[in-house]
Amino acid sequence: RKTHEPLIDFVHLFYPVCLLIWLFPQVCLLRFTVIPQDLDPIIMEWDTALFGEQIYVKIANVMNLFWKEFFHGIYFFYYGSLGAFAILAYRSQRRLADTYLFTLTLCMCIHQWGVVLFPSSGPIYLRTDLIPEGILFIPIMDFIYNNIDKGGGAFPSLHSAAVVIVSVFGGKMFPKWKIPIYLFCAAVLFSTFANLYHY
Repeated sequence: RKTHEPLIDFVHLFYPVCLLIWLFPQVCLLRFTVIPQDLDPIIMEWDTALFGEQIYVKIANVMNLFWKEFFHGIYFFYYGSLGAFAILAYRSQRRLADTYLFTLTLCMCIHQWGVVLFPSSGPIYLRTDLIPEGILFIPIMDFIYNNIDKGGGAFPSLHSAAVVIVSVFGGKMFPKWKIPIYLFCAAVLFSTFANLYHY
């Protein structure tokens, strides 16, 4: 509901996303409440059945440091993209911004149930051997994963689900930016497994 106070109105609209970002690490810590171990072996079997090999390992082996930094940067900028389009459009396209934030919040809630009901750490353990220390974005993402993200939410991928929502609504809010927005979406989807975070 829109109020007469712009700051209160802005906080009212955006605070659920901030709370969900805080909640995600807590949910990852609860992932063994239903199933006592990660189900990574099952997902690895699915990957092998679909691709004939662990495709994320092959991609990580092929990429040089530049591309590894690039895709870690793309993975990092995903976080900012969650609110960027809604913030830019929230005055001129309030109803669409409301719908976007509701859809994103609902997606995050559903994903968090997925984390609890289907725990998976992802191929992150392979990063030590396949991802170098890096220069900028690799260290930033290492810091995030070591200190903020507690792991265990590798399947399904919230990065993948949320960036599709971002791109669909971003394309509606800013039709002239559709191509770059969709390219960003594709790059985030690729980075989820190229960076060895998801399957």
